[in-house]
Amino acid sequence: FAGGWMYSAQYNHNGKSVITAGGDYSARIWTGGVSSSVRQFLGHTDQVTFACFSPDEKFVATASNDKTARIWDIATEKQVFRLDHNGAVSTVRYSPDGRRIATASQWSKPVRALTPCRKRST
Repeated sequence: FAGGWMYSAQYNHNGKSVITAGGDYSARIWTGGVSSSVRQFLGHTDQVTFACFSPDEKFVATASNDKTARIWDIATEKQVFRLDHNGAVSTVRYSPDGRRIATASQWSKPVRALTPCRKRST
């Protein structure tokens, strides 16, 4: 990992993959150890502070110091949704059914819930 710090790491539901959030402005999915990533999600303009899998493991959500939370399609590595905030976003989580995300940000309301969580790019 050439990007410096990793800010979060989380297993997928079957424990075979890990998603990390890093100081290189990206999130990565790793399988079979951490020698090389198999997916990389690029587009943030500052450090990615948190990343997590959707319950169906088709998407990942990321939080960043660039004041955005984003949703990415795992298969294509493309951004499908962006949620802007007034300050750095420290965390993002999916609802159990995968239809919503909740975020926490430095200067926005303590928790913002997005409903519904649909595919779209901005």
